[in-house]
Amino acid sequence: LSCFVLEKQWVLSLTPAAKLPLYTLLGTALSFALSFSIIDLLNQSSVRPGSPPLVQSSKQVYCVVACSLAMGGVFGFSFGLLDVEDEGRADRRFDEDQAFNGAVGAVMGILMGAANQYLRDKAMAQGGGYSSLHVLVDDALL
Repeated sequence: LSCFVLEKQWVLSLTPAAKLPLYTLLGTALSFALSFSIIDLLNQSSVRPGSPPLVQSSKQVYCVVACSLAMGGVFGFSFGLLDVEDEGRADRRFDEDQAFNGAVGAVMGILMGAANQYLRDKAMAQGGGYSSLHVLVDDALL
């Protein structure tokens, strides 16, 4: 909603501290929407016929929600904190923001992927049948 009522003059007149909540909210919303769109696409086009979807249990959904909200908050917060959108030294600040967010995104993505796979294997072990280790052995990847 804040995206529709935002004027360029408002952004230019606000201090970086006043922009932090706006960019944090925007980053969180974008990260949340993008994460679930990608996961829905991946679940619809299963990697292997007969294998369960990547995200199927409520614990996996909570894991993705928590990680996407945290990542979006960090991305928006750093964007506002470095005051990237203002003219002047925006290219250097954008490069700094991009480098920081790339590292944070990689670490959080790896952790979320590992947690998701752990929860997936745990749910499948309780229900029987699938395990990622069996898939790797069957495909001779191990």
